[in-house]
Amino acid sequence: MRVAVTASLLLAGCTSRAVLEKVTTQKERDEIVQTAEAFCDPARFAALKPRFADDIWAESQGVIIKARQHCPKAKAPSRLIGYQFNVQTTNGVTTRAAEYTVVTESPGLWTKTTYSTLDNQITAWNLNGTTTMPEELAQLDAWDAMVPKLRIGLGLAVALLFGLIGFFVVRGLRAKNARPL
Repeated sequence: MRVAVTASLLLAGCTSRAVLEKVTTQKERDEIVQTAEAFCDPARFAALKPRFADDIWAESQGVIIKARQHCPKAKAPSRLIGYQFNVQTTNGVTTRAAEYTVVTESPGLWTKTTYSTLDNQITAWNLNGTTTMPEELAQLDAWDAMVPKLRIGLGLAVALLFGLIGFFVVRGLRAKNARPL
């Protein structure tokens, strides 16, 4: 259902940010971003332990310290740039899987945090830092810049279509009135 909503919004000329705002609530977006930011903060990361699958938490302890080298040195703005989910019901049992991508931008560094959940329990995560803008963010920004142009083009196409319809209707009426009986 949300795929259809997302496709409809994109076809209607909504920006990618508007689509994310339509499929998630502000509270959900805030929680997703706060969870992603916690990977870079040792105290906040420790507080996430109840949300981790036990085996993933154990594996994370050896990796998180090295991964934090990709984190910004100071508080920086973060935004949700990717959200995918799947709900599946088998034998009356419903499971919900989701994957979130959050980018934190600080001067000269982009930190991309991706984490997956199964029934709200973190089952996988990845933390990458780069000095260049992540491809997903570049694509979203390009789409957002293109949307106004698409709206103008769509508006012109609709105006042309109505103009052509009007032209042929008037032409047909004139031709009908000009015919001898």
